[in-house]
Amino acid sequence: MRALTRLFCAALAAAAAAACEDPGGSRAGPPAAVEAASGNGQTATAGQALPQEVVARVEDARGRPVRGQAVNFVVTGGGGSVFAATVTTDDDGLAANTWTLGPAAGTPQTLEARVSAAGGTLTAVFTATAAAGPAASVARSSSPHFVGTPGAPLDEDLAVLVRDANNNPVAGVQVTWSTATGGSFNPAASTTDANGIARARWTLGNNNTVPQTAQATVAGVGSVGFTAALVNVLQKTGGDGLTVFPGAAINVSVNAHGPPYGYVAGARVRWTVASGGGTVAPPVSDVNTNGVAQAVWTVGTAAGQHTLTASIGGLSTTFTATVLPQGQRTLVATVPGTVLDVSADRVLWVTNTAPYTVHVRTRSTGTDQAASAGLSFKPALGHLFTGGAAYTAAAAGGGETVYEWRGDAPGTLATAIPGTVSFEGGWAAWSASGDVFRRDLAAGMTQPLAQGTAEDVGANGDVVFRNASGLQRWSGAGFTAVPVPSLNASTSRAPAVTDGVKVAYTTFDNMGGGYSIWLVEGGQVVHLTGANAYDPPTWPGYGRTHLLNGGWTAWVEITQRFEGGTARTPLLQVMRRSPAGVDGAVTAENTESMLDALGTDGSVVYRTQSRRYLVPAGGGTYDLGPAAGGERVVYRAGAFYLVTADGSVYSLGT
Repeated sequence: MRALTRLFCAALAAAAAAACEDPGGSRAGPPAAVEAASGNGQTATAGQALPQEVVARVEDARGRPVRGQAVNFVVTGGGGSVFAATVTTDDDGLAANTWTLGPAAGTPQTLEARVSAAGGTLTAVFTATAAAGPAASVARSSSPHFVGTPGAPLDEDLAVLVRDANNNPVAGVQVTWSTATGGSFNPAASTTDANGIARARWTLGNNNTVPQTAQATVAGVGSVGFTAALVNVLQKTGGDGLTVFPGAAINVSVNAHGPPYGYVAGARVRWTVASGGGTVAPPVSDVNTNGVAQAVWTVGTAAGQHTLTASIGGLSTTFTATVLPQGQRTLVATVPGTVLDVSADRVLWVTNTAPYTVHVRTRSTGTDQAASAGLSFKPALGHLFTGGAAYTAAAAGGGETVYEWRGDAPGTLATAIPGTVSFEGGWAAWSASGDVFRRDLAAGMTQPLAQGTAEDVGANGDVVFRNASGLQRWSGAGFTAVPVPSLNASTSRAPAVTDGVKVAYTTFDNMGGGYSIWLVEGGQVVHLTGANAYDPPTWPGYGRTHLLNGGWTAWVEITQRFEGGTARTPLLQVMRRSPAGVDGAVTAENTESMLDALGTDGSVVYRTQSRRYLVPAGGGTYDLGPAAGGERVVYRAGAFYLVTADGSVYSLGT
């Protein structure tokens, strides 16, 4: 009994001793949490230590402080540092450290307090804000060099950047602006924004001092300087006063000059569409070392005058362009082959694969009639006349077979000399066995005329041909010699043509060595164009050099062009002559235009390398859209038709 009493007393003594050593009533367990106890969310100058220490607290699962615990401090954002990488908790479970922020203001600053535990790593996160320090430097943020006009504000602001010792931008710093060469600033003093930038607009002095100078000053820090060159002449050098199609792109350019009228490289030209609704790119371009600034002006689609302004400071100049009205281009037929001819109500066409079959299509119904049996050679020339069609194809034994169709089986008219067959209206002409023949297609009558080589037939049945006596014309009144100047008595460079009113032909000047176009009207010989060393009928893709129709004449005026003393491709201009003998230009000079077709009323269709246009007899020009290879234009019974390589036919008009 006495022994049990002694054991109980010993147990009470041990419990009392443990209570004195552990104020919580029991010893703290292993670390279960770590938290940011104090020092979180502070602000300091970038690169400086926070004003207060950061303190982490470590607790066990019952919230009791854990003493003697190692806490690792790791900078995770902003690039700063801590005084000690590891700190041991005190009796209150606290670990304190000094945190120096990174050098970049505005960059997120983060620090983690990490404690190793049985289940992994425990973490507490501290954040801080790094602010910029006092202004330590000032530098140019804009270009140091500007170009403007005397007495006018520059097109853009001068700008400076204020930084602290760590190169952080500093907001709220006052910058004063001044100039020693005249002019003023708006404002005279400005304050840096959140990005450390201060701006002001410089109005240059009204003088020709070169260069004008200015400076920006930050009190107690320093100054930076700027210069401005002067432009007092802005001159158009290309792209002005053109006549173009809707939506055309025009290359425009200007020269910029300054005192003493030398080029001013680096000047900024601002391009602005003033009227017409087009676009310009780029909107701002710099003057290059040759004094030139360039842009591409795409005009709008509305017909009429469009304008574009180029400006530097107070100087400006205006470009104009006349946009042509859009003509009509209407699809009227599409055939699965090659179109030979078209009229108001029919299309003459041939299949593209052998054996070749010629068809006549009625446009209103789209129905076809076969106008030939299978042919071994594909017809290349065809003609529709009232009541039928005629066409030609190569003959097996040589020559060119002339066929005729009148709604029944086709017939063979002749085997002609290649290149001598022509059709117009209700007539045909050709040469065979050395003789010239004329056929009245409507009546179905063929008439031999004389020995010679046929060159063309007119709408009234007149025929021009060549024989040993020279160039001849046959009409209902008989034979007439076509006058040819003795200087140009050599062989014609292209077939002569007639419309039954006039005759036109080409020659090669034996003395001058040049190509010429001649017109015979009323018994008089008129020299239309020439002479030069070029021979346009041999140029691929350049079409006809002259046309006659209803007493009207159209031709291509040829101007020799030289570059560095070397002959280049000639410049081409389409001209027109009325039945009364009055000449006029259809196109502007040197437009490199090519002749497509001529109407009986004097209307002309011409093309450039990329576009096609219609010019009515009464004036004006209409854009007909793009011109492509393999196309041709024909005039039939008061209408122009565009025939494409894919078998499509379009009517053309205003």
